Amino acid sequence: MRRLIFTALFLFTLVGTASAQYYNRMNGMSRMNRSMATQQTPRPEPEPKTPEDVTAERLPIYVEQFGLDPFKTEVLRSYLTDYYDKVFRLQKNEQLKGDAARKEYEFIENDFKENLRTILTEDEVNKFLAIDNFDKKNKKKRKSKKKDKDN
Repeated sequence: MRRLIFTALFLFTLVGTASAQYYNRMNGMSRMNRSMATQQTPRPEPEPKTPEDVTAERLPIYVEQFGLDPFKTEVLRSYLTDYYDKVFRLQKNEQLKGDAARKEYEFIENDFKENLRTILTEDEVNKFLAIDNFDKKNKKKRKSKKKDKDN
């Protein structure tokens, strides 16, 4: 009788540890399979914005700010699309470097400002440029040294 109880306990312990080992191994493999599955799916690259996308994002701000009528809105849409198209092409152009690219950008910016002056007043043009910092020049302001007046 003792031998039967001892054998039953031994088999119960053996089956319990074997099933625990099997469960842990299978659980570990499923975790590994899940991590491999997530690594295999490539992330889609975000599509670059087109001039039309940027114009569509910013146009409502300008229309609201300046209270433009439908005709001026369409003209502004055309100007913005042309401007962003030229800027994006300039950014993609690897042949222009340094000063040449800067001069080309300034030319594009000045042309855009002239186009804006056809539909907006001078104050509105300045306000327009201030909204998006079109006029941003990375000028460093130098602190003026104050001379002692007691000399």
